[in-house]
Amino acid sequence: MIRHPAKVLEPADLCRVLKHVKHQRHPLRNQVMVCLSFKAGLRACEIAGLDWSMVLRSNGKVGRNLRISKHIAKGRSGRPIPLHKTLAKKLQA
Repeated sequence: MIRHPAKVLEPADLCRVLKHVKHQRHPLRNQVMVCLSFKAGLRACEIAGLDWSMVLRSNGKVGRNLRISKHIAKGRSGRPIPLHKTLAKKLQA
């Protein structure tokens, strides 16, 4: 079986997606979900399983990494994921 690289959005396409969801019912939530997928590389089941304890530091501020716990990760292997600055700003909002 030949493996092909994953298809990714060009920066202009991602901007278009973010602008589109900005005008929908829950704009900030939707923009965070798009960024979690495209800026952090999370799978849909990982996004659905996130909670604030995986995002916030002990002082209640957004950390530098997402801590994906093993119970939501593929293959049951938790991992830290560095936060992209765009995603961090949206999470802070």
